[in-house]
Amino acid sequence: MARKAKKTIKTENKVVGYIRISTDTQDSERQKVDILEYANINKMGSLDFVSEVISSRKEERKIFKLIEKLESGDKIIVTELSRIGRSMKDINFLVSQCKQKNIDIHVIVDNLIITNIGNKDDVMRTDIMIFALSIAAQIERNLISERTKSALKRLKQGGVILGRPAGKGRKLEEYFKAHPLEKERYERLFEFGVSITKISKALNMNRLTVTAYFKNHKEIK
Repeated sequence: MARKAKKTIKTENKVVGYIRISTDTQDSERQKVDILEYANINKMGSLDFVSEVISSRKEERKIFKLIEKLESGDKIIVTELSRIGRSMKDINFLVSQCKQKNIDIHVIVDNLIITNIGNKDDVMRTDIMIFALSIAAQIERNLISERTKSALKRLKQGGVILGRPAGKGRKLEEYFKAHPLEKERYERLFEFGVSITKISKALNMNRLTVTAYFKNHKEIK
């Protein structure tokens, strides 16, 4: 008689803390601490973490791969709903994917558990809350963007040069090759004792770039 294939029995549900950051490592640590505390209080057992930096390339985001690997009954913990996605479209899509697979999402700050389990009224209330939180997150991002643009505009109007100090896109040595008279002028200023700081400002170049040039070509006392 042919042997029956053994069924794989799932021993326990997986719990994953999902962390999404920009480039601030401190923010990553804060999220991790909050997720660990939440998991301990709610006695959720062993906990894994998935962390990633904000990416505009949807196909490269770890959250999509995470949802693919998780199974029914597994849980994802996030500090805020906005950590899941950068837009309402992203959030709604990922929440929908989790619901289809019966994966629960625990949102700490909003005291929200997104799940398919429960009566229709509870599920509907959760959906309304998700929609409201998604809109709030989108509005907040737009306001931050507008405030940033306004601040940069005021700085520019005030004469502040934005961005990296310009050297016409070249290092100082390359700049001097294209402008030999400038090279002679600034090297003389340096020899006459004009400080690197003043030369950097006159050239509108980074002080470290100017220092490196004169360190290699002239003796800095």
